[in-house]
Amino acid sequence: MRTRLFILALALTQSAWALISAFPHEENFDNEGALPAGWVSDPAEGNDAWIASTGVIDGPSGDHTSGDGYFLCADGWNHSAADSLLYLPALDLSAMVNPAIAFWYCIGDEEGCESLTYLYLEAKQGDSWVQVGATHGWTPYFWIEALESLGSYKSTNTLLRFRADVPESAWSVEDACLDDIRIFDNTNAPAMPNLQAPAHGASAMPVFATLRWEQRAGVAGYRLYVGTDGGGSATPSNLHDGTAVSGTASRFGLNDLEPSTTYYWQLVATNAVGDGPASPIRSFTTGARVTVSVFPHTQNMSNGGNTPAGWINGFDDNGTGWLFNDFYADHTSGSGYYAYVDVNYQKPVTAITSAFVSPRFDLSGTVYPKLSYWYRKDNSGNYFMSTCIITAHGAWPRSRAIPARPPAGSTRLSI
Repeated sequence: MRTRLFILALALTQSAWALISAFPHEENFDNEGALPAGWVSDPAEGNDAWIASTGVIDGPSGDHTSGDGYFLCADGWNHSAADSLLYLPALDLSAMVNPAIAFWYCIGDEEGCESLTYLYLEAKQGDSWVQVGATHGWTPYFWIEALESLGSYKSTNTLLRFRADVPESAWSVEDACLDDIRIFDNTNAPAMPNLQAPAHGASAMPVFATLRWEQRAGVAGYRLYVGTDGGGSATPSNLHDGTAVSGTASRFGLNDLEPSTTYYWQLVATNAVGDGPASPIRSFTTGARVTVSVFPHTQNMSNGGNTPAGWINGFDDNGTGWLFNDFYADHTSGSGYYAYVDVNYQKPVTAITSAFVSPRFDLSGTVYPKLSYWYRKDNSGNYFMSTCIITAHGAWPRSRAIPARPPAGSTRLSI
């Protein structure tokens, strides 16, 4: 107890001489593995301490800033019942109109772990620490930005801390990770959107393409521009001319595009202040449309862990969509690949991210077109795994729901 009080006193003393009054203030923790000046971890060392890391097992493989720098982590390995506390330097927010803090966090998950880690931002009020904004939980495995107002805590000596509530563990649970903290006067329009995919100039894109950008906090909405016009120098508009997109979105699906065609797209973020700067105009070119006209047609998903030719997958770097694995026995041979969506680790699973679209089928020469496929849906103990394993034959003349609790083992449906 005496040690923790000493460390707390040290944290408050250190905050006093490390007062920050120039804003915006940014911290990316690229300090050669040491905590920045004025930042204090309680405890200062050991399994419960906040440490600088370049990658962890139960969290992100790289930092948010560049992918190969440092971030701070409260490791879940052999964590005690005590919380991990991280004190910021003191802040003089008195000159700001609408002080705010933005930070990127990642709370990854160890497969099979039932215990959950939570991250809190707290401010000192009198003798107590009070929570600021939302409780932050599992992401998993990718960085998410949070934005919280500090208007209620504005003073010449504002004290903040992060508190990681990591479950007591003898082995490994979720790690709480922080990077790219920014304290600023939140009186401006949003920053320019960071477009992620498709890569600029990408070719052979599917005709059902998904546009993706980095999700940012504090954005009220987006306006999306897509078209074959503009030539890359003017805003495209003949497919989507300022289509409204939710501020919490990070992707937009384009359905049934023309094959072998170049498309351009641009994004503008908005908030209550106004429009932010428009993103650069990016382009991509769709590939030829794959049509299957010879039947029977069989697809066993054994393509070396890759999406089969002609199929379109909602997968992205955030771990959402369909994956291909040979970890469990497939139906075809017991040792090949199968396609699956794991709703425990691939979140959020949406109509876009879980889409798995077949090639076009020319059924004009068939008399009675029919589809059959093998599937399995599991709920296996601590893993909370839900998988669909599908081998498809023929075409999709109509849809049929997969039962929530099918019989044990693989089941065949014919439609």
